Amino acid sequence: MGFRSRKRAVVVSTAILIAVAGVTLVSQKIHEKQAHIWLPGYIKQAAVQSFERDKIQPKHILFIYVDHFEPRCGRVDKETEAKRVDEWSTAYREMASKHMDADGVKPQHSWFYPYDEINLCALQKLADLCYEGFGEIEFHHHHSNDTEISLSAKYADMLIQYNKVGALVTAEADPQKRFGFIHGNWALDNSRILEGINACGVNNELTLLKRFGCYADFTLPAFSGKAQSSKINSIYYAHDDPDKPKSYDSGIDAQVGVKNTEDLLIIQGPLWLDWGDMRHIFYPVLENGEIEAYLYPEPRRIDLWIKANVHVKGRPDWVFVKVFSHSAPESSRAIATGKPFDDLLGYLEENYNDGDSYVLHYVTAREAYNIVRAAEDGKEGDPGQYRDYEIPQYANRIISSSVFYNLNTYSQTLLDVDNLQFPQNAVFSFHHQYLKSVTGEVQNIRFQYDKTEKMGSIQWTGRGDIDISVQLPDADYNFGDARLLDKEKLRQDLWQYKISLRGTESVQKTEFREN
Repeated sequence: MGFRSRKRAVVVSTAILIAVAGVTLVSQKIHEKQAHIWLPGYIKQAAVQSFERDKIQPKHILFIYVDHFEPRCGRVDKETEAKRVDEWSTAYREMASKHMDADGVKPQHSWFYPYDEINLCALQKLADLCYEGFGEIEFHHHHSNDTEISLSAKYADMLIQYNKVGALVTAEADPQKRFGFIHGNWALDNSRILEGINACGVNNELTLLKRFGCYADFTLPAFSGKAQSSKINSIYYAHDDPDKPKSYDSGIDAQVGVKNTEDLLIIQGPLWLDWGDMRHIFYPVLENGEIEAYLYPEPRRIDLWIKANVHVKGRPDWVFVKVFSHSAPESSRAIATGKPFDDLLGYLEENYNDGDSYVLHYVTAREAYNIVRAAEDGKEGDPGQYRDYEIPQYANRIISSSVFYNLNTYSQTLLDVDNLQFPQNAVFSFHHQYLKSVTGEVQNIRFQYDKTEKMGSIQWTGRGDIDISVQLPDADYNFGDARLLDKEKLRQDLWQYKISLRGTESVQKTEFREN
């Protein structure tokens, strides 16, 4: 064999070895990433997209940030936990206040707070951010080896605790207990064994979640483990099989004209191959919408989130982009509240909010669910008008409180709330049309007003002086036994009254009316 022949043989052999190594490596990665579960669905979706020409304009981009918010991560002490929440809140207020979507709404954060690490003081600080309009609190849960009975008891107590800060309870005449859910360790519906421990334990978890008020699950994707579903880049309903785990592996797509009230809605984030990132040479990076210290939200990634094209069938012009993080620890906080996320929002606002090709909407998990339901009912046009379509805002979007409380009823004409820490002094503030604040050792306050008759009443239980601020459409009201502290004209047809009531720990009532 001549020199050239030997050289050619070496080259061919080397190429074969490289190819074999590449195939072996790819095979290993397919197994490692459980790609056999989701890859067939991805290939089908990618093939369909390659033959479609997208002529729909404008496309409404619904950006949903679901945060596995775990300030106790690393088993830190309470002092460190409190410091993390304080520093996170301060940084996020400053950063998010610089941005808004097409509706004039600030970026909306959905804090999926872990019940298994609950600290009501930390939860109350997040409730303050909710009242300021930055987002909403939802339910996150790590648990293992549970039964239907033990898990039901946890769900019941969780609602009691979260409701104390106005989370997971709606502000309406008959408040509902509703919540979005993310399963800890991706083990939704008993789908995962973690280090020899069953990271759930309950095959009918989807049924239990629905029974206790869960409107949708936001756990997926979970691409690197067996918990990942074969269905990807979808919004669908999972029918629970109580005898088997992982009932969400498949389901029926949410679609226009079809309403499903029996099964649990699954709202997935993107799962897409990033062929623009070939750092591993033989295979592309897998994009799953994760934002962490090691995964910066670069423009190329943002484009892929939108390319995943998650939508309700029959409403392709409403595209849902759900991303996730674990932003409470210091390293990830620097991403979620600092320049990287600031840049992400700027990129969205510059490239996906021109009003012609794209319209941007920042939405919470609850608002995303409402918009899905609106789409199913055939609603079209601007999805921003359907943020509260089915499930109203949570109480802590309406009420700020220095104490734990219980909302009994809420409307623009009637509000009734209890101080659960009486006789501790309470400071209540309200985003209410008429009642604005209540301060003092109040146990219960019930405010009612009839705009047509220009009359109302205040009923209260408490002790000592209780100061109340109301805004009414007239300059001349008589508050009966109440002491008028101040009256200020806010505009031509609106006056603010500050009055003082005297509490005696028995139910008292005073009526007020226009003179």
